[in-house]
Amino acid sequence: MPSLSAFQALTSVFEFAVTYLLCTINPSNAIAIPWSWAVFHLPAIMLSRYVTSEGVTEQEKLNYGNFVKYFVDRFCKFVNRLEWEMRYRDMILTCAGRKSVPHPVVRRRNSDLLVSIALNLGHWPNPPRGLSDSLSQIHEVVKFSTPPGFTSKENIQTLRKDFIHSFDIYGGKDSMCVVSLDDSDACPTYLRDFVKDGARFMKLSGILESTRGTMNVTQPKEQEDQFEDELTPRELELVLTLQRRWRRILPWMQEMRQFRETTEGAMLSNLHQLCLMKLETNPHSALSQKAKISIRAFLFTDGLFILTELAKISGHIQHLREIFKQRFGSTSTIAELEELALIPAQFRHSELKLRPISDRFSIKGLYESNDLMSVEDLKMKARNAQRVLKAVEQEIQLIENRLSN
Repeated sequence: MPSLSAFQALTSVFEFAVTYLLCTINPSNAIAIPWSWAVFHLPAIMLSRYVTSEGVTEQEKLNYGNFVKYFVDRFCKFVNRLEWEMRYRDMILTCAGRKSVPHPVVRRRNSDLLVSIALNLGHWPNPPRGLSDSLSQIHEVVKFSTPPGFTSKENIQTLRKDFIHSFDIYGGKDSMCVVSLDDSDACPTYLRDFVKDGARFMKLSGILESTRGTMNVTQPKEQEDQFEDELTPRELELVLTLQRRWRRILPWMQEMRQFRETTEGAMLSNLHQLCLMKLETNPHSALSQKAKISIRAFLFTDGLFILTELAKISGHIQHLREIFKQRFGSTSTIAELEELALIPAQFRHSELKLRPISDRFSIKGLYESNDLMSVEDLKMKARNAQRVLKAVEQEIQLIENRLSN
């Protein structure tokens, strides 16, 4: 079951990236973002070598603008997929032990992220090329997943007013604000409508000052000396417990890393990805949960056996081909040469038998096949494949015996 905290952490990364890009490419060193973004992200962003948009070339601004449009396109698709999962597959996010977080909680941050981009770019004097397409995507997504207190309309002015007033539900804990990144006392003309509609106008220095207590983690020298290397008995016990646990886990982790590098480990990893893509995240899959379990059981038993045997026999054939080349190059009698000349045809005959199995049961073949809709069809084809594999293995053994004589 997905975790809301993990999803929120990922969204925070997206918000940080968008805030950084807006700081970098805005036309007048001012941006309009939620207060929570300003407090959490601006102190870290100001540590960058590009503190304001003045330090960025026009070409870099163009590249960053293109990236913003690319991000909008991808994030809109992600939100559409998330909405589909929540509406039609009853996807549930957990948080602090709660097994059902209301969907508006999830939708709200997605909407805030997309609308903040739309309002900033939409109010710029010279918006980036292709902005209309990005705005259309944002409007469709926000219209589809509208949070309480928020209405999406095509008119950018109405959208701005609705978005600013939608923060009223937080009771003053969060709000929309216009941030002057160069500490100017005047709000840029293109952002003044935000302030008229109720957004706060803030200087960057004021935001940094309000967060200084949380950002300053240094201690006086005498305090460092006092607490350095001091652990309570309880803390020492926890450290020793973690060390003992790590010593038990580390050998297992090393063993699993080595196993993933083997042929069988790679096959298992590929089968996991196949099940995830074909059975779990495929929106067009009409299989019942019972059928999905049966197919997974087949893939990790008979399917894994066939893949392993295919790899083993193919490797054996390749090894015998090398032996054949050495024998053929070192043989001097005509009788032996005539006998060896028959072996390439036997190789080709065996490989022709293996080709349909490889096409059907390779990872690529399974992914492209429609057989995953019926476990009975898979089992029937697997039985036939195992018979062919056994016959080919006997043929290869005969070839090996002939080469060893």
